[in-house]
Amino acid sequence: MSKYFDIELEQSILLACIENNENIDIAASIIKPSDFSYRLHADIFEFVLNKRRLRESVDLKLVKISFASAKDSFWTALEQQNSFIEVDEYSKMLRNLSVKDQLNSLMNTSTQELSSVQDSIDYTHNLNAKIYSLVSGVSDNTLKSSRTAVNEFYEELNRVSKIIDKDVIGVDTGFSLLNHYTKGFKAGELIILAARPGMGKTTFALNILLNALKKDVGVVFYSLETEAYKIMAKLIAQDTGIGLQNILTGDRLTEDEINNMQMSANMLSEKTLYIYDKGNLNIEFLRSSLRRLKEEHNNIGLCVLDYIQLMNSLNTRADRHIQVSEISRGLKLLALELKIPILALSQVNRSVDSRMNKKLMLSDIRESGSIEQDADLILFINKADDDPTILAERHAILDIAKNRSGELKEIHFDFKASKAKFLQLEFRKDNEPSETEEF
Repeated sequence: MSKYFDIELEQSILLACIENNENIDIAASIIKPSDFSYRLHADIFEFVLNKRRLRESVDLKLVKISFASAKDSFWTALEQQNSFIEVDEYSKMLRNLSVKDQLNSLMNTSTQELSSVQDSIDYTHNLNAKIYSLVSGVSDNTLKSSRTAVNEFYEELNRVSKIIDKDVIGVDTGFSLLNHYTKGFKAGELIILAARPGMGKTTFALNILLNALKKDVGVVFYSLETEAYKIMAKLIAQDTGIGLQNILTGDRLTEDEINNMQMSANMLSEKTLYIYDKGNLNIEFLRSSLRRLKEEHNNIGLCVLDYIQLMNSLNTRADRHIQVSEISRGLKLLALELKIPILALSQVNRSVDSRMNKKLMLSDIRESGSIEQDADLILFINKADDDPTILAERHAILDIAKNRSGELKEIHFDFKASKAKFLQLEFRKDNEPSETEEF
């Protein structure tokens, strides 16, 4: 038994996870089995974690059967705990106790070793490294030698060389010019898509999502504004060309349209697509759930978040711009860890509406500080109403405002809101626009 522990705290976390399996994801993003001071608690937590990874449900009856050797008094004490808790707060409290205990053990060991230390400076550096590893969970084996980095370079080169279409080495966006300038959305990238309200941010993201699904790329969509059924309606509208309102209401649908709608729905139901539409999301839950889904489905290659400013922060005492910065950095690190691109939609500052030139700039991203730095690619959707060279109605311009691996360009689109669809426009020499279907 450790010096720093709280048995009731541990039991409350366990009971909360057993009675509501979604709490397992929240707890797992903060603590691990070794953080529990009591061995049986650690074993039970590891058991529910494994069941969660296998997508199997857990209840108290199953846990009792699996740990039949535990005394009746243990189960009585467990069931007396309060399971209606803030699992993230309780988990952070347990993690804090665990770190204290490990620090205490480390300090005791260091005190005993001091008498035999010959190089105190070197020993201090090693001690600092151990403390940092303990608190952050980052150890020395995360550092890569040049040999390892070179091997990874050749592995990536070999992967890219096998790709037939060299213009797209990441996730195909479905838009030829966007693919040309970005080479697709690449593994480890954080992509920000920002626009003023009503410009079609979600629709544009869903266009990309649908194309990825048709290329058999699995997608996880975190929607903090729109219910799952409305997202499916937009995808079906994009896929079939049927009016979105007709799909949502079921009015004025012909027999052919009903058949096409059913075929599209069947196609989508067979794809690897997961939608989170609960509206209450923090970076820890996103990280935990996305990790689990990636373990279960190897083909998941894109995460879409709609949108970044609606996410909650566990750091409730910090200013909002600091919270958003932590979320932004967390998204970038998660993209690197899981080796998938993350497309995060973003709001812009209201001050844009009060100035003459309404073309968006990097500084217009709301709480933009860290987002600008963390993003590999930043895309803005701008209006083109005031441009005399633009002839098509409902014209939009996609501005590639930041691109770590390519050019900064503008791409013209026709936004068909009624069908939840963006069509790329290509201009001929006579400056007449022509639409090109991308999927």
